[in-house]
Amino acid sequence: MISPDELLKPNVSTTFARNGSKIYILKNFYDFSVNDDIYYSINMVEVGNSNIILYSLNRRRYVFSLDSISFFKVHYRYEKVKLNLIRYLLYMGIYSVAMARILSFVARL
Repeated sequence: MISPDELLKPNVSTTFARNGSKIYILKNFYDFSVNDDIYYSINMVEVGNSNIILYSLNRRRYVFSLDSISFFKVHYRYEKVKLNLIRYLLYMGIYSVAMARILSFVARL
């Protein structure tokens, strides 16, 4: 398995040490696959001598022993989510303009 340091390096904004652990503040929110589970909206990772801790947006902590991890991967999918949100807002804007025009036309009748 690739070390967490190498895996996280392109996604890290800030790194600092605390009590023998390395703490990584990530650039954005990422999804992490650990073994068979996916953990969403992770923005901080702490790597200690024997464990790894994932901190999520909703203030949850996920603690794993480094010995028990067989698969560890970082997923970045929020560009797609942002694009879909922008597209949705655009459609809603077009819809509201069209409805306003229809209502003003009906009001003139």
